[in-house]
Amino acid sequence: PPHRRATTLPRHRATAPPHRATTPPHRAMKMGSLEVWKSMAPWLAGIGPASVACTFFVNLYYNVIIAWALLYLGYSFSSPLPWAETSETANNVTTTTMNSHIFFTEEVLHLSENMNEVGGIPWRMWLAFTVAWLLIFGIIYKGIESSGKVVYFTATFPYLVLFIMVIRGCSLPGASKGLEFYLVPDFSKLGDGRIWTQAGEQVFYSLGPGWGSLVTFGSFNKRDHDFVTDAYIVPWVNAFTSMFAGLAVFSTAGFIADKTGVEVKDLKLSGSGLAFEVYPTALAEMEGSQFFSVLFFFMLLLLGIDSQFAMTETFITAIIDSGVVPKEYTSPANKWKVTASCCLVCYLLGFVFITEGGLYWLNVVNGLSVGTTLFTIGCLEGVAVCIYGVDRFVEKCKEMVGPELSTYYRSTFTYFAFTWKWAVPTLSFVLVITSIVLSFTSDFSEYVCNDPGAESCEDADWGIGFGFMLCASSMAIIPAVAFRKWYLETYILSADAGDDATPYGVEMRSSSSA
Repeated sequence: PPHRRATTLPRHRATAPPHRATTPPHRAMKMGSLEVWKSMAPWLAGIGPASVACTFFVNLYYNVIIAWALLYLGYSFSSPLPWAETSETANNVTTTTMNSHIFFTEEVLHLSENMNEVGGIPWRMWLAFTVAWLLIFGIIYKGIESSGKVVYFTATFPYLVLFIMVIRGCSLPGASKGLEFYLVPDFSKLGDGRIWTQAGEQVFYSLGPGWGSLVTFGSFNKRDHDFVTDAYIVPWVNAFTSMFAGLAVFSTAGFIADKTGVEVKDLKLSGSGLAFEVYPTALAEMEGSQFFSVLFFFMLLLLGIDSQFAMTETFITAIIDSGVVPKEYTSPANKWKVTASCCLVCYLLGFVFITEGGLYWLNVVNGLSVGTTLFTIGCLEGVAVCIYGVDRFVEKCKEMVGPELSTYYRSTFTYFAFTWKWAVPTLSFVLVITSIVLSFTSDFSEYVCNDPGAESCEDADWGIGFGFMLCASSMAIIPAVAFRKWYLETYILSADAGDDATPYGVEMRSSSSA
């Protein structure tokens, strides 16, 4: 967000504890996201399915961002860059014929006026979207073995590109203006609830608590894997990466502000506008623009792929763990068929996001459908650990890492117990309440309209309701699973256990016997 300089502290302090709470349980129990919370707190078994639902929603649209990166990567080999601003002067009147905003909305997206105007699918978008899903399938079709090898490159190479972009950005005229905006805190922003929810969502996205991906990939580790070191390293590396990336973003923003005479705070530095409008503008003005453009969009491509295949693998693992897939298709030799089916379903459902009105659908799903649910899941994961027993949980973790590391990390486990029992539920609960309040007090018309002030925008307000409906549907899974457990134990299992079974119980047994 544009107020990133004010959110660095809350982002790390408020959201690193949920990561540490999510890290150990699945490794100790060797279970996926659907089963681990059921075993720890049966009444909160819905946490797993709810996290998978969030992953599924994002999985549908995230490949669109990869498709954009693919398109821009291809365009980056053109000279001059096709979104470079060009002006024509006739009769003392200067007319701008192209800039990064026009290029993104008209040439790439063919953007319609509002969410009601779905329109067709631009063939370049369809082609890039198809290639993106083929890339994801090619990475994960062999399961964790193939995706685990790919991540070594997709997660490390961007650091090299980022380093180059930081050096280049800081050497641009006006960079100091952007860095000052970034590094000098504005503490008054800490009183704005939006800052905290945006920071929370950002780190939930980047660290992965609440999604089920940590649970899924952690369950493949050896039981004695040193998760404690991971729980320290990952949040700090994430915080450092965010800070370091900010140097590249805001130094470049300062350059644009200096060149255009616009204040840094007035630039569009959030959402798709940053990567596909603001930054391309700066790239077009740099010497060696093609080289830096190729580097930047290749980095975006790798980062997108890294996130997408993790979410897709999480969703596929949940489908397999749920038992809906016949066992013969879960073997290593046949798992690719399940993977192909899931990728195909997500690919087809994702078509709405690449239509001429697709950006509005993406805004709604991205901005409204998962944030509150993620905070709720983070809160309930801490509650689940408390129900399981924090001391019992700590002992399980100590058994997992062994006596030597347990002694070495003695004070660390005390800190972990505090975060699991107090920090995670409390901070997440505050984020839940804040996000709910903001849902009723914020204006989201820009999500569904190109011009929020237009009369036709009111007709597209249903899209906002649709986004909140998706959010409510994933949250409703948690009480629904709890109700199902209560109903089964009260009316089905108790009846089967009695001497005088109900007709329904008899039918159930007869059906099972048959």
